[in-house]
Amino acid sequence: MIVLLTGGTGLVGRALCVALKQKKHEVWVLSRGSELPEGADRLVQANLQNLEELKQQVPLLELVDAVVHLAGESLFALRWTAGKKKKIYDSRVVGTQNLVQVFSDLKKTNLKVFLGASAIGFYGDRADEILDESSARGEGFLADVCADWEKALTQLKIRVVSLRIGVVLSALGGALAQMLPAYRMGLGGKLGSGEQWMSWILLSDLARLTVFCLEQNQVQGVINAVSPQPVRQKDFARALAEVLRRPAWMRMPAVVLQTGLGELSQLLLASQKVSSKKIQDCGFRFEKANLTDALLSEIS
Repeated sequence: MIVLLTGGTGLVGRALCVALKQKKHEVWVLSRGSELPEGADRLVQANLQNLEELKQQVPLLELVDAVVHLAGESLFALRWTAGKKKKIYDSRVVGTQNLVQVFSDLKKTNLKVFLGASAIGFYGDRADEILDESSARGEGFLADVCADWEKALTQLKIRVVSLRIGVVLSALGGALAQMLPAYRMGLGGKLGSGEQWMSWILLSDLARLTVFCLEQNQVQGVINAVSPQPVRQKDFARALAEVLRRPAWMRMPAVVLQTGLGELSQLLLASQKVSSKKIQDCGFRFEKANLTDALLSEIS
């Protein structure tokens, strides 16, 4: 298949380029920049938030068999200012709306499947509740963003998959890479109570899962992209410290995080015990479902 990939220069996008090429797919990266990630075959240059720029690429878009839409502003910042929140929202929702509109308006198309990224932030803070794809939407900014992000795909009349992605573990970037310096200095530990559930997925498993969803016609609708073994944050801290052979005695009270980070503290304190049963029932098998094994594969 010719797969059009947005967000191809990000952490997940780069891993996905490699995984798609291993399965003999042709990868076209849609980006406003000029960088072509390793393994990609072609650059389709356009800004997702500029509908007219996207329309100029229609001759190429007519040839695409599948779309994997990962693009989105990074959530990480010192605080979520009003400007930052607008960038987070527009990069996901407006960009998706524009891409969907262009594909919906094509007079001829090869497009058979559209896979859009979302996040487990859809569920909000849910304590010990087990969350599957039918669970209700939560509350808060991230839940609102994810709900609108997914809604933007409903205009499409082909097979659609929305991946609600958990915390992606990779030493190359994302949350784990940001944690490692502190943990290596012995400064890891509990955030808030430490009892909140953390649903995670190893980067390599996420790339494999994404390719699986593209290739398997029985996979459709919302899919939770998380390991089968969520852990409490305190247990994650302990496991990471043990892999690094460091202590994990620090504790950051919730009030300190909320005061210092504002709404961004939701990422650290929300409890989300998310089930991956649906994708496993479709036949997908995780290579690294155990947290310690996953961390060792990244850090050793």
